[in-house]
Amino acid sequence: MHIINELRNIINNAWNKKTLIILVEGLGGYPLIIPAKTKRSMSLFPSSSTVFLYSLHTNKLPHEHNVWGRYIRDGDSIKDVMEQSQLSKDYFQELSDQGLNVLYFGTKNSLNREEPVFRELKSLSQLYELPDLDLVFVHWDLIDWIGHRYGVGSQAYQQEIETLELTLKRLRKTLQDFDIYVVSDHGMAPSQEKIFLPEINGNVPVGGGRIAFYQVPYEEITKSLSHPGLLVLEPEELSLILGMEPTKEMKESYGETVVVAKKGYGFRFPYYDNRFLYDHGGLSKEERKIIIYKL
Repeated sequence: MHIINELRNIINNAWNKKTLIILVEGLGGYPLIIPAKTKRSMSLFPSSSTVFLYSLHTNKLPHEHNVWGRYIRDGDSIKDVMEQSQLSKDYFQELSDQGLNVLYFGTKNSLNREEPVFRELKSLSQLYELPDLDLVFVHWDLIDWIGHRYGVGSQAYQQEIETLELTLKRLRKTLQDFDIYVVSDHGMAPSQEKIFLPEINGNVPVGGGRIAFYQVPYEEITKSLSHPGLLVLEPEELSLILGMEPTKEMKESYGETVVVAKKGYGFRFPYYDNRFLYDHGGLSKEERKIIIYKL
């Protein structure tokens, strides 16, 4: 079961028991040393924060909200969907309207920053004293930020993991009346070597760090792109991964042909010079595996 369906089940738990959910962006399947029950899950496809957050905040899957990557076509231009205006309807606000006492701790990158549901999170220590609530959802993005720039397993990454583990152990002791879950949106794979994706037949690619979409037939893309570090998905492969045929909206906003980076590689676009050491969006187990922890 993918992570959004798992989260729906966990959130439903909040109607019966106080629930704290901590989303550690970019953690994926990296093992935490904490006393907890674990369950394996997997990311959505594409495995990116953008796709996950839109699915979380709209309570819809990608084929329903039509966000498949950070960069999307908007007429003749390319736009960053994470920089657009707030969502007109937010899932956590809807839960609040239904009578659930909800608080969403987020960052400057959160899709919904509207009070009274939203509060800015500057430190995990803010969670040690929580008001009387049914559901607290926490979006913590520092692990992701460090992983992109320094790499999974770097000293900076390890230090932040240790800080997170210590905080979680303290939270378990402090918040006795809460069910506490730790989840993630995706993992990361090394992407030090970058492949420049050019305009092909007048079409500029869109997508993210390790995935790209073209509005050009599969046969034309395979003729133009022959780098050993990338894989062009055949139409049947894409349908199998999606579990359905690409929608009309997906083809119009992104494209019908998908290019995925292999391990060790990432993409650069004509409008985006990607310099991350680790990235996500592709099909590797490092990007797609997620561990759910119940403390």
